[in-house]
Amino acid sequence: MPLDVAELKAISTFIARAKVFVQDALTIADAANDVAVVRKIKPLLARVSDVEQDIEGRIKSAGQGQP
Repeated sequence: MPLDVAELKAISTFIARAKVFVQDALTIADAANDVAVVRKIKPLLARVSDVEQDIEGRIKSAGQGQP
């Protein structure tokens, strides 16, 4: 059963919050010059951004099917 628009929007909100936390973690690791942690966090940030775009696309798609 596919998610409805309200559920997708809730997920989008959680993903946006998660992205802020990941960005904060990257900022801290970068400021500490911890290259190993930065290397781990950058792909995570990219993945969060990809998921965020996917969810936004699904919201737009689901919205088009409604009257």
